[in-house]
Amino acid sequence: MAQKLPINYLLRADLANLSEEFDLTIDTRSKPDGDQWFGGVTLQGREPQTEIIANRADGTVECWTRNPLPEVEGGWLERFDGIFSEDMASVDASILLGIQLASEQKA
Repeated sequence: MAQKLPINYLLRADLANLSEEFDLTIDTRSKPDGDQWFGGVTLQGREPQTEIIANRADGTVECWTRNPLPEVEGGWLERFDGIFSEDMASVDASILLGIQLASEQKA
């Protein structure tokens, strides 16, 4: 049975004309602080040497580097990129941010 989460997504909203008030508004128009990172998911044993390597429970490996990703045997299962600082690249940082957001007092 699906749960209804108390989340409203507004895509392509003009923030200047936004009349409703929300607990959290994420503005993706501004450039985030940090470095450009390139990431990819590959099978275990095929991962190149990169700055961040995370072994996943499903047998895949997530790799992140500040340089363009090198090719791997069989190709990448998934590729992505983002701009963030290295200390924000960890799962721990995401968990701590979630705890912080969940702990904030709501009006």
